[in-house]
Amino acid sequence: MEQTDRFETSIYRIAISLIVFGLGLLSTLFVISMVLFIREMGKESSSVSGSMAGLIVSITKILPLTIALAAAIVMLSKGLSLLIRVKDLSEDED
Repeated sequence: MEQTDRFETSIYRIAISLIVFGLGLLSTLFVISMVLFIREMGKESSSVSGSMAGLIVSITKILPLTIALAAAIVMLSKGLSLLIRVKDLSEDED
């Protein structure tokens, strides 16, 4: 019985840490994307080559943010599903 309590506690801690880290990553990504968006609004180019270069630069900035966003969402979903499973396990034992 004591071993299962330790197991549930460790799963609970891992789930909470995944959720906290995922939320922190999401909020950091939001701030970074807002800063990049505000910087891009200030820059205007009227030529076609300048527009293409701007598009390429924007894509290279967005791609890592998108990958990190996907990782943050996966961490959040895994953490929440772990919390739900721990809750179900504790209800089944009672």
